[in-house]
Amino acid sequence: MTRQAIPKLCVPRLVDQLHAAWDENGEVFLDNVDVGGVTVKPEFDGLKMPYLLALLNSRLLRWFFPFVSVPFRGNYFSANRQFLGQLPIKLVDPKKKKEVTLEKEIVARVESIQAAYKRQSQLPEVLHQKILHNQDRKPCHLGHYLQNDFAAAVKEEK
Repeated sequence: MTRQAIPKLCVPRLVDQLHAAWDENGEVFLDNVDVGGVTVKPEFDGLKMPYLLALLNSRLLRWFFPFVSVPFRGNYFSANRQFLGQLPIKLVDPKKKKEVTLEKEIVARVESIQAAYKRQSQLPEVLHQKILHNQDRKPCHLGHYLQNDFAAAVKEEK
């Protein structure tokens, strides 16, 4: 229970293909039955969560995952810790500039995708406010707009 309020990756226990979500602020309560949490051990302190998220959602690990997991009926697989721990996660060597650059690019892309999802989730409220704003406007007839456009056009010709 003490580990619920920390940043973690959320992974469903039974999956048709491997995928994960990032709980950046530790706001998601995991029951460890249907959804499990993935955190980084202290010895892997340099491993960035967005980088790990990108790897867990990659096509390569989605392809590899059924080879290390246990199949259930309906083409579902178990995504318990024992199976996730067998995935070949490439740790970035801080001495290799190319790997560090690639990791930074991956992290930046994941963070931009996360930001887009946050904006998308706010869209219904923004649209609601826009509709309310438009309802407060005084309705005008089409003739009013045409008259204003015509008047502006005549002024330009004069």
